[in-house]
Amino acid sequence: AEIADARILEERRPFLVVAATDDPSLNREMAEAARKMGILAYASDSPESSDFASVSVIAAGGPVRVAVSTGGKSPIMARRIREAIEPAVRDAVTDECLGTITAQETARRLAAPVIATQEARREFLYEVMDDPVTERLIKDKDTTGIQERVMTLLEERRWQAR
Repeated sequence: AEIADARILEERRPFLVVAATDDPSLNREMAEAARKMGILAYASDSPESSDFASVSVIAAGGPVRVAVSTGGKSPIMARRIREAIEPAVRDAVTDECLGTITAQETARRLAAPVIATQEARREFLYEVMDDPVTERLIKDKDTTGIQERVMTLLEERRWQAR
């Protein structure tokens, strides 16, 4: 279906609008109409008319994502920058990094119901990350051991957690 104006937004009421036609004035009209309706909008050729900018993403391994953006000013350059740094980013995300992320996820899950404040939980998460036993378990990829170690560390400081 060909879109001639922003009336389609009234009919469809989308959550998000990406206006990427070959008509810059239609793209701006769509983005402005969407914004007035409380809909997030992106005009591919007009960053100043957009609520967000596109990013070029590096999937660096596991859950790690690194985004590069030029604020919508030059998606081509965002892509080129991403391509230039991608090998270094992938090299930086080692198996140990991924293991530490998993250990931190486990520690956060187990600490949340036990440690009352965010500040104390953050302190505990650093303790887990800097713990030599946990570091060895991460290197050994021993997820069961990591969970047991986190529970031991929680028990050791239970008196602080309340």
